[in-house]
Amino acid sequence: MTKKQLFLLFFIVLLAFSLRFYSVTKVPPSPDWDEASLGYNAYSLLKTGKDEYGSFLPMTLRSFNDYKPALYVYLIIPFIKVFDLSLLAVRLPSVFLGTLTVFIFFFLVRELFWQTDKWKEKANEIGLVSSFLLAVSPWHIQFSRVAFEANAGLSLVVFGLAAFFVGLRRQKTWWYCLSALLLSLSLYAYHAQRIFVPLLLLVIFIIYRAELLKKGKALLVPIIIGIAISLPILLLFITPAGRERLQNVSVYSDQTGLLASEVGRQILDQNMESKLGAIFHNRRITYVNVFLENYLWHFSPRWLFLSGDSIEGHHAPDMGLVYFTLLPAILLGIYYLVSGKGKVKYFILAWVFLAPLPA
Repeated sequence: MTKKQLFLLFFIVLLAFSLRFYSVTKVPPSPDWDEASLGYNAYSLLKTGKDEYGSFLPMTLRSFNDYKPALYVYLIIPFIKVFDLSLLAVRLPSVFLGTLTVFIFFFLVRELFWQTDKWKEKANEIGLVSSFLLAVSPWHIQFSRVAFEANAGLSLVVFGLAAFFVGLRRQKTWWYCLSALLLSLSLYAYHAQRIFVPLLLLVIFIIYRAELLKKGKALLVPIIIGIAISLPILLLFITPAGRERLQNVSVYSDQTGLLASEVGRQILDQNMESKLGAIFHNRRITYVNVFLENYLWHFSPRWLFLSGDSIEGHHAPDMGLVYFTLLPAILLGIYYLVSGKGKVKYFILAWVFLAPLPA
């Protein structure tokens, strides 16, 4: 990197921190109930080693019976030690993680474009532009200013992927070990990572299997690290407490409401003796339609640029998740991605299409 590029990266990181830290205890103006729960449990763990329900060093917090992953709570504890039990202490880990993600994102993007012959010489510049866009991104600023476990999960995924691609280029086992550590820890940060990360790792192995298999027995070390760290939370995920979140928020949880309209159609089909209706009006087709509708909504221009999430705390008021002015750049990026060559293309496409699955 040139001195100018280093200065620009420093400026971008400073800008990212400023946007995430300025008036962080006033905007948003008050803690939501998740933040209150996270702060109280962190304080309880600091004082007693137990959460509010008396569980010793839990991996999952019962909280409001939504069973939150506990990693973010442990991150809060040092800040409560310094700043006491306050909104500042609860939100600061998210601020620092969001800022650090902007910094590490530069290296992840640079590593990806270093793999391409066409863009290799421009990898630093593309990395700087990418970090800047993340630094000023409405959704990332919003999630970095509030104690959202999702922000911690995303940060660890970005850190882990950056370490993986550095290891892929340098063929150093310890980078793979670091990647395994970070990606495994992300499973303890947020529910979505427990679905997204294993799927992404499977895709990574398929795409880069030739490079990975060259490591031979050395690859066993990061694999063992990953299994050892992630196995406890994955085993917990299949218990009743671990499935509680999925059962509560899944679109399929309210079977009666979901299938109510289909029952009416089925009765009408039976009365009319419609064989075609029996094929298209059944619960399996309903499940698929609901899944596709929710999945495709993540790519809707209305959701991305205009309305954002239905939960107001998840996006800036009166706007979408992404600046509308970025639409030409996004379309251009899609064109270059689809028409391009190389393994990076398939990795980025996999990331894009796998990301909405947990939601």
